[in-house]
Amino acid sequence: NIAGNRTGNITISAVGFENAIFPVSGMVIAPSKVYETFEGGLFPNGSLVEYSGASKSWTIEKHSYASKCMKNGGVSPETKAILPKMAFASGDVLMFDAAARSSSTSFLNVYISADRKNFTLLKSINTTSEDESCKFSTDRYSTSSSIDTWKFKTFTVDVPEGEWYVAFSAGYCWVDNIVGGTLLPLP
Repeated sequence: NIAGNRTGNITISAVGFENAIFPVSGMVIAPSKVYETFEGGLFPNGSLVEYSGASKSWTIEKHSYASKCMKNGGVSPETKAILPKMAFASGDVLMFDAAARSSSTSFLNVYISADRKNFTLLKSINTTSEDESCKFSTDRYSTSSSIDTWKFKTFTVDVPEGEWYVAFSAGYCWVDNIVGGTLLPLP
């Protein structure tokens, strides 16, 4: 099995010059695992997006410093973007990239549910957490604006063995590059 994280170095050599060494890292994703980039501009088939009043809080949009991503445009009420049902084996994790849209109000909660009605919180991410694994990046692409300039950070969530709907519930953030679980047939 070649799936998993990989790291190494790229070395560039030229006669008369010192070698240039660049560290690289990447991930090889097993063909059976979900990998959602939102590049098609749509939520995955079988997703459910909750509404806030007459409009969706979650949309797919182009980020100023990245490709298309899932964007949450409101803080209250908290609404969910629920992915199709996936199977997780023992030891499986869910990985995704997320970025704050605001330095003070952004948050992201990750839930699982067997029925899309009763949800269990697995991870809560915000801008002030003492735990770095639950804190948005404070690095910025630019300081020219007070919104949408925070860099993406990769988060990992331990998911218990079982068949689950994964839900992202947020206030004012971006989510992209979701990896993990095996997609189950739609009901």
